Amino acid sequence: MERGRFRTTFAFLGFFALGAGAACAEEGAHWSYSGPNGPGNWGALSEDYEACAAGSQQSPVDIAGTIEAELPALAFDWKSGPGAIVNNGHSIQVNLSAGSRLARGDASYELLQFHFHAPSEHLVGGEAFPMEAHFVHRDAVTGALGVVGVFLVPGEENASFAALAKAFPAQAGAEAKLEAVDPRGLLPDKRDYWTYEGSLTTPPCSEIVDWMVMAEPVEVAEADIAKFTALYEGNARPVLAANRRFILGPAVAPTPQVVDVVLTRAGRSKPAVIKQLRAAAGLSVREAMALVGDAPKVIGSRLERPKAEELKKRLEWAGASVELR
Repeated sequence: MERGRFRTTFAFLGFFALGAGAACAEEGAHWSYSGPNGPGNWGALSEDYEACAAGSQQSPVDIAGTIEAELPALAFDWKSGPGAIVNNGHSIQVNLSAGSRLARGDASYELLQFHFHAPSEHLVGGEAFPMEAHFVHRDAVTGALGVVGVFLVPGEENASFAALAKAFPAQAGAEAKLEAVDPRGLLPDKRDYWTYEGSLTTPPCSEIVDWMVMAEPVEVAEADIAKFTALYEGNARPVLAANRRFILGPAVAPTPQVVDVVLTRAGRSKPAVIKQLRAAAGLSVREAMALVGDAPKVIGSRLERPKAEELKKRLEWAGASVELR
């Protein structure tokens, strides 16, 4: 499927979904994150949402198998100014005054709005983050979108996010004015990022997005995350196949495979099994004896597979029966 096939929908629906505020939740056919109108059925809800099902460059993705590359620096010229915070029925969205820009190489974008997802929509090496912020920019010349993703994790209070959390409108469709919004406070100190060609993560799923996902997460107060998830928890589209797309940026360490080691039968030589449990699992005599006397029993929880294989080998040598689950 060519990237350009699903661009035209953006001209009619994408602007409303991305930049114009409270109306975005009301545009087009009703969709949701669960049930019959959930992500798996978006493409069938409207002809305008065809790309959600038929597109080949959909977002989000699992950021893995990246190609290390020297990427153009992101030049953020974001400004503090008045704005509006909206509960659009799918997320909390902050609409901004004109004047904030992002430059990357020859591309120049204007920041329109940002919004939040919980958990994160993008994964890194198969792992999700508690939240993800999407800063939506548009190139005034080409109409292309540049979306910056920032992962949010529990930690120290973030003044910018805390100020927004206090103002989250509780009811869908509600909107409040903000005297000052400073999106710069939600950027990480380090500006390494991953980039790939993708789509909107909500209907109409137009494949018109240059994604820039920051590698370093930003800490925010856990209580402020809870304020968001009290309103929206699970407003994240599942990851889609990369379909041979290149994801450029920092290397991502493969996620180690972990398993449980289950002693199903101690065998006849219990002293030998106890000895191996003490040596390989670091257990005391009493702990090892308790496990041997109460099989089946998990003797190693979420061990990386090489360690689990070694423990299994030792115990089987001692006459025990062991499973990796």
